[in-house]
Amino acid sequence: KFTPKHPVAITKVIDKQKERIERTKKQFLTTSGKLSSLFNLSVGKPGVQFYEGEDGIWEVLMDSLSATEEILTYADLEAIAKYIPALNAEYSTMREEQDALEARKFLKSYDGKVTNTKLIVASDGFSPFQTIMQIYDNKVSYITLTDEYLMGIIITDQFIANTHKYLFESLWKLSSGEVV
Repeated sequence: KFTPKHPVAITKVIDKQKERIERTKKQFLTTSGKLSSLFNLSVGKPGVQFYEGEDGIWEVLMDSLSATEEILTYADLEAIAKYIPALNAEYSTMREEQDALEARKFLKSYDGKVTNTKLIVASDGFSPFQTIMQIYDNKVSYITLTDEYLMGIIITDQFIANTHKYLFESLWKLSSGEVV
């Protein structure tokens, strides 16, 4: 038995299909960066993944939770407080929980603190850099926090990561920032 429907019903069907396509596209774009990065790594090139918006920032932060070594971080604390306070609070909680589990094992043979922080106040003439950079394993991640956009990048390359580790360690030694 067939009954006719108003032509507007076709518009609703098209809108639902359009929404489904947009969801699929968004899922693909999220995954395509990882696929491109894996492809590049397989042919010996550095892997580069791009992320946008709060969801993208979250992906970059979550990647660092898989780190198997120390995470070295530069961060603009004012930008974090302004743009991603809720994300940062949740990430910090997750990282503390993860660190607590690993720390229990590690601290049995370790004498010292798990986290060292230096607070370096911006000098005159320098504006806040509005970024976070994390260096871990063979990766360097960048997060940019501005009014115009939130963006994250993960670069996977042993040599780039080693360069940034060296620069971080050098600046740490030279810095007169307060250890907190």
